[in-house]
Order: sequence, then C-alpha cells, then structure tokens
Amino acid sequence: MLPTEHQTHLTVEPTIGLSQNFALGFMFLNAWGPGYSPQFAGWRVLPHFYAPDSWHLPVRLGFVAEFSFQKARYEENSRRVELRPIIDREFSRWQIVFNPVFERALHGPGTAHGWSFDPAVLVRWKRRNFSPSLEYYGEIESINVRPRGQPEVHQLFAGGDWQARPAFSVNLGIGFDIGSRGPGVVLKSRLEWDWRTRRSP
Repeated sequence: MLPTEHQTHLTVEPTIGLSQNFALGFMFLNAWGPGYSPQFAGWRVLPHFYAPDSWHLPVRLGFVAEFSFQKARYEENSRRVELRPIIDREFSRWQIVFNPVFERALHGPGTAHGWSFDPAVLVRWKRRNFSPSLEYYGEIESINVRPRGQPEVHQLFAGGDWQARPAFSVNLGIGFDIGSRGPGVVLKSRLEWDWRTRRSP
C-alpha cells in the first residue's frame, strides 16, 4: 500500500520436512521504506503435501496452501488464503511445472471479488551449472463473482537457476507485462540453501 520507490522487502521462508510427504513452511515478511526503520510486515504459514512415489504417477503431484496474515499498512487484504496444486514433469533435459492457483481475500475489500485464478507455468532447460527458464504468470480477478471475465494480467519472466555450489543455488529473472495491465518490469531473485547436502569428506 506504501509507495514502492526506494522500498526494500525481505522475506525469510524456513521450511521443515515433517515426513516424506509433508512439510511445513513459514514466511516472515519485512519491509524498509524511506523515513521508516525496518518493519515487520506480517507472516504466512504454508503446509506442503506431496504424492508418494509408491503411487507411480506419470507426474510429480503436490499441493501447497498458503495462509497470509499481513499488516494493512502493506496489504489492504490483511488475511488471505491461496491454494496451489503442483504438477511437475521432468524429462532428460527439460522440466515443465504447472500451478493452477486459486486465491481469495478473507479480510479486507478484496473479499467482494471472491476467488481469483492465477495460472503459472515454468519451462526449464536443465543444464549442469546454469539452467535457463521461461515463466508465465496470469491473473483472472474473479471466477465466481459477477462480472466474471474481468481484464486479465499476463506476465512473462526470462531467467534461470545457477548452481553456485552443491548446496547453494541462485535464481534470477526479469519479467514483462503482456498486455496493458500489470506492474511493469519486475526483477526477481531467490537464494536457496539445501541443508541436506553435505560436503564429501
């Protein structure tokens, strides 16, 4: 809700695996804008479910729910829920991931819009050190409240994943709007450390 110029956001997301097919994640949202000291902006909880290998499915299947509790200063809808199915198929050199995401506000003005549909697709070319990728993100503002079929947002991200070390990877990308709606040019990055990977003796 605040002006985004010169504003920095930092999200910390620890995820704990509780079993072979279930993990629990937490997001801690922080913001730092001009004239303000660093602020705690809210938190989210994310249960992760994955289909076991014993099902022998042709794709990897998962489901992540996201429950958001944010300060109204940073997000007008202070409570939201997101349901994210995950359909993942890997080939020898390619990976395709499809996320048909459903989201709605639970508190705030966005509750009047009902459920939104935000499809996302990732296509990755698997390489040893750097794997380039193309990502698509869309948004249909409401699928169950009239008027349906409102103007949509479409974004395309070009980027990739750099495996800097066996346990450390970096994801970088730049996104552009396809059409007249959207946030404009977006730069994104993600740093990921896999605690399970150990150095060889």
